[in-house]
Amino acid sequence: MRHCSSGQGMVFMNDTMQYGGIPYLLYYLFIKKISQVKVMDLLRMHNNDLSRTLEYLNKISGHENEKLFPDSGSNTDTKNNPVIEPEAIMSFLNEKNIKVITIGDAVYPYILKQIYAPPPVLFYMGNLELINNFCIAVVGSRKCTSYGREAARYIAGGLSENGITVVSGMALGIDSEAHMSALEGKGKTIAVMGCGMDRVYPPENRDLFSDIIDRGLVLSEFFPGTPPYKNNFPQRNRVISGLCMGVVMVEAGNRSGASITCELALKQDRDVFAVPGNIFSQHSMGCHSLIKRGAKLVDKTDDIIEEFSYIFKKSSLSGTGEAGKAPKELGDIGESSATAKQDNMKGAPHEEKPEGDGPELNSTEKKVMDSLGYRPVSLERLVRETGLHPVKVMQALSALELKDRVRVCGTDCYCLMDNME
Repeated sequence: MRHCSSGQGMVFMNDTMQYGGIPYLLYYLFIKKISQVKVMDLLRMHNNDLSRTLEYLNKISGHENEKLFPDSGSNTDTKNNPVIEPEAIMSFLNEKNIKVITIGDAVYPYILKQIYAPPPVLFYMGNLELINNFCIAVVGSRKCTSYGREAARYIAGGLSENGITVVSGMALGIDSEAHMSALEGKGKTIAVMGCGMDRVYPPENRDLFSDIIDRGLVLSEFFPGTPPYKNNFPQRNRVISGLCMGVVMVEAGNRSGASITCELALKQDRDVFAVPGNIFSQHSMGCHSLIKRGAKLVDKTDDIIEEFSYIFKKSSLSGTGEAGKAPKELGDIGESSATAKQDNMKGAPHEEKPEGDGPELNSTEKKVMDSLGYRPVSLERLVRETGLHPVKVMQALSALELKDRVRVCGTDCYCLMDNME
């Protein structure tokens, strides 16, 4: 047993990294209410070492918080020293058949780590192997038309048949159709929930929930028992887009939850696709708005697959190779993406850049320079196109700024200096 140095912190039973540190991380996130952004900042401060991060949190912890499990039966004085019993926490999760991964686990998707404020923990039920598959999100309105339902089944089914895992939010309407159709293919499906894993929402999808657990994967960043609060869903949507290389909007209005997902996808530098619909229908306004802004119009699965030819040959997605496996890291996409990938909504063609004079550049800086143009390029995209670790990209960008070769042009976006000659 270990006390905080002040004698008034929580009591840690055994070592902080027991059970991979999961009980203690849950305590700080859901009892201490430390924000996910703060936890991620602390992890970066400690070089992504979860053990050191938890030790630091223990050191600075107050003493006024309640126990995670008040009826744990401990004899410890909990008035000033709230107790965490790892066995009780893990037993609680096991009783509900809920498993957990943390951002420190090797299986945690690299692509999700790159978004702003990735969830430090993910609760799951089902086949976790799907989480690192090549994923495409299919989203749309709850109140959809028969055309929208048919289009969702057609697109999601085609993606899954090609070994691509379909991600959606298990809502009524388009989401449900996408999940059901994808389950029939080899790519399967992932549902990302906006509530605790032990709460099926909407309740009408109880059978679908069970089917996805049996043949797919259900995820949530919310602690079991969390109700489906309205504010949970925009937060959930960033995970849907963050898991995927692209998002397809099938049918939605201009201010729908699906539109929020697509906006988040753009900020995360994901490809965005839209299925055209009836020009007289309010249900198609969201899709048409995206197309006007540059989203790729799709009317068949091949329209989506061809955008990722720089990652996979089509034959491997069609079953003759290893289908549906995502790159181990975004960087595995490699340099070929700089010339092979079509620029959709996000930006700049890769202009030829004159060599110019000035301070000499090292190989890393040159590689980053080659992926930049005179229009904004996001940090996430630079990581993906250069194949470099995010830290190396940031170091190179800092050096290039000092050498007057690159400037910041927006939130986490960079471009070449306009006066380069």
